[in-house]
Amino acid sequence: MLTHQNIIASLKLSKTFIEKGERAVGLMPYFHAYGLVLMLMCLYEGATVVNISKFSLPSLMKTIKEYSLTHLHIVPSLLVTLIKSSWINFGDLKSVQHVWTGAAPVGAKEQEDLKKKFQQAVVIHHSYGLTETTFTMFTGVSSLQKPGSPGRLIDSMQCKIVDLENNNVLKPGSVGEVCFKGPLLMKGYINNPKATAEAIDSEGWLHTGDLGYFDQDGYFFFVDRVKEIIKYQGYQVSTCELEFVLISHQWIQDAAVIGIEHKIYGQVPRAFVVSQSCPASDVTAQDIHDYMREMVAPYKLLRGGIVFVDSIPKTPSGKNQRAELRLMEVRTVFYDQKIKSR
Repeated sequence: MLTHQNIIASLKLSKTFIEKGERAVGLMPYFHAYGLVLMLMCLYEGATVVNISKFSLPSLMKTIKEYSLTHLHIVPSLLVTLIKSSWINFGDLKSVQHVWTGAAPVGAKEQEDLKKKFQQAVVIHHSYGLTETTFTMFTGVSSLQKPGSPGRLIDSMQCKIVDLENNNVLKPGSVGEVCFKGPLLMKGYINNPKATAEAIDSEGWLHTGDLGYFDQDGYFFFVDRVKEIIKYQGYQVSTCELEFVLISHQWIQDAAVIGIEHKIYGQVPRAFVVSQSCPASDVTAQDIHDYMREMVAPYKLLRGGIVFVDSIPKTPSGKNQRAELRLMEVRTVFYDQKIKSR
């Protein structure tokens, strides 16, 4: 449950994200906190938000050019599409000044690749937030950004990184559970006091279930969801990291990784891959395995196999629905190739 006070508190931060006279595109659904608050911020600051009734990439490109949009708020999979689509004329996107992406982390390489596509200087922002916190929790000043980080904590909120076992606050550089407190924090889960009590402790801290850390300069870095960490022979493997590596492959359009049970190793990573829709992108499972051997440590290899799919199931905000991946029927060939441990 988000309160009127939560919304008011978010609007007090609106100048950080958009200013009077600027123009944003509304791609996020308004039943999602991010889409709703973005729209309200535009109205509050005297900016313009342009809605697209039915999304398609050509319609987005046409809208950007027609309305000279300055701000794009997109999900990571769309960011990757912009990078890899050869037909897009970035000369038509000369009005764009800022690109905001959230819902899932975006690698530093992808951010730099997109910057190079534009003919003008464009700032790429990576947002991190939850519905429970109303809006994004971090922001990076254009001149002080760090690759892979959404920035520093916004005004009015508190954040701490705690040890999962004893709840002790950790020092910078140490990975632990991300916790928030402040005026943007939700009231609770509607008609579910048990879930509310499990998420928000007696001191008012929201325990997100996310893993992350702060560096020495106060910049935040997201690692993964606690529940999505794969435990392979005592090693901890981040599904997000493997997804970063996979989508950096030139012929992979989208990817998601889950952990599957293994009677010897405990868990192993399995990848679901959407290949590029062009004749040259006849990528095989063996190609991907070879690529991963070059890119990651041996204990992070895709020992659970590779599944080629037409699309990755997403939430309305663009996050991978890993639970659906565990249940979905795979209509394409599953390559169950075993990789020997090194």
